[in-house]
Amino acid sequence: MKKVLASREGLIGGTTAAGLKIRYSSVFVALPSAKALWKVVRVVVNGHPIVAPVLDLGPWFPFEKYGNDDQYVFGDRPPLAEIMKGRTREGDAKKLAINGAGIDLSDGLIAALGMVPAQWGMLSKDDGSLGLDEVEWEFVS
Repeated sequence: MKKVLASREGLIGGTTAAGLKIRYSSVFVALPSAKALWKVVRVVVNGHPIVAPVLDLGPWFPFEKYGNDDQYVFGDRPPLAEIMKGRTREGDAKKLAINGAGIDLSDGLIAALGMVPAQWGMLSKDDGSLGLDEVEWEFVS
């Protein structure tokens, strides 16, 4: 299993790369490879496994410049987002930094695990920065 940081997808009302209109109850993950769309993964969060389809591209990352992160998703390299953590996404007017996450979890998936999506992935570290939760994931089929 791959052990990476995970972030919350959110984006309720938006549309995933697979064409799903995102609802609060939608259970899916996002990985940074178009080749992963429609595949199924097992995600383990705090020791609790859940199975979900890959229905979006993510986490938030400069795909326009770097393309798909197939070497991470299907290989053994860390996610590009992890390697580039803290850098500002080029062309981003908001100047948001890449958070280093290797997978996004939908609100429905987080809620299915008994957690509050709006609070998940926002653990405060000792240094005052926000941290992301660590999860494990693997393809099921």
